[in-house]
Amino acid sequence: MYTGTMGRNRIAQRKRFSQNFLVREGARKLVKYVRDLNGALVYEVGTGGGLVTEYLSNSARWVNSYEIDKHWAQKARSALSSRDNVRVYCADFLQEAAPDDSFIVVGNVPFSITTRVLYWVLNARALESATLLVQDEVARKRCGDYGRWSKLTIESWPTHKWELGVKFPARLFRPEPSVDARIMYICQRKRYLLSGDDLSRYYSLVDIGFEGRGGSLLNSICLAGLVPRRNLAVVASRVGISTDTPVGLVSPEQWLDLVAYLPSM
Repeated sequence: MYTGTMGRNRIAQRKRFSQNFLVREGARKLVKYVRDLNGALVYEVGTGGGLVTEYLSNSARWVNSYEIDKHWAQKARSALSSRDNVRVYCADFLQEAAPDDSFIVVGNVPFSITTRVLYWVLNARALESATLLVQDEVARKRCGDYGRWSKLTIESWPTHKWELGVKFPARLFRPEPSVDARIMYICQRKRYLLSGDDLSRYYSLVDIGFEGRGGSLLNSICLAGLVPRRNLAVVASRVGISTDTPVGLVSPEQWLDLVAYLPSM
């Protein structure tokens, strides 16, 4: 079917920006599961046509929504012109500075920028929570649902809580992607699990572990000189992992136990 130059350009833009927009049912469902929404300052990743933004504005105090595609930013501004608590920016969300006031993040996140959005969220000092719709497999990996943990999740665990939400079937998007999506929550802890020198030691330990020089977490910290090899079995017993457990299979709780057991490293 001939789509014409304009049609081809729109298809190219969708691919470039990983644009799979939620249909109205999906937009309503996403906002239903947003945390901390009532009266909140909201930063939205990807406005699209403004459906999610519309539902957010019903409960939020203010919504700053970011859409990098000029075509969709203009359409959303028109659709939302009667909403006096919404501002749609034609801008790259990732280039925006996080506010100093308490806020939440919501977004149907383009799959291609998921990791960059996660870093932005984790570096936002005033963040309360982020409700992010991402690729199902990515959400499950980040939240340890496969029994494995990524460095980003482990590294941020003392300061942020990660949780899996509900699945969104591909039929709730247009165009329909080849995979399902899932909500993933990141909530900044009201009280950090570690702070000060303990948190710094934790970060150092995570860096050493994920370098993978020893083939397992405990062998890696042994090679780094943190534990004599003769003491590895004792450490393994104390934190509940074996000496040959790969770093990705070590749970956040075991990391916390390990850093508590190695207070002098």
